[in-house]
Amino acid sequence: GTVWHVPNGEIARVGNYSQLWSKAVVDIEVGYGTDVRVAMGIMQQVANELWDDPEWGGDELSEAPTVFGIQSLGASGVGLRLAVKTEPSMQWSVEREIRLRLKEAFDAAGIEIPFPQQTTWLRDDSGHSATTLSEAEQAAFRALHEEQHAPRPEEDFEEDR
Repeated sequence: GTVWHVPNGEIARVGNYSQLWSKAVVDIEVGYGTDVRVAMGIMQQVANELWDDPEWGGDELSEAPTVFGIQSLGASGVGLRLAVKTEPSMQWSVEREIRLRLKEAFDAAGIEIPFPQQTTWLRDDSGHSATTLSEAEQAAFRALHEEQHAPRPEEDFEEDR
């Protein structure tokens, strides 16, 4: 796109459309095996409960929260987004409260919040796969033991004299 350069001396008026409000945006992932419509329903229920809560809805939130739906398809899960307009500078505390309530609601519903996972394959020097960690640990121990007890080259002995 075009990059516009505006010298400071030419700025006559600046408008701030969000001066009187902020926006709390909460992105949360659910596993690919999760029924996303159920998860979004729980998110909307949590959002409605926050809106109806006198401690939050009356003073902290400017509008009812909105569940936007699927935001992303990530490596470990499906990203869902919820947003709500808040009073100025209250977006962070509202985001924390929403995350807390979502975590509790998802736990109660058995919905897993995924985390990145990685499978590591270990092989010994012969090229054989180590099928268990203990086998891999044993192979590493043997290799370390052999390295420590290997005869030293002749030039190393000259330094010892």
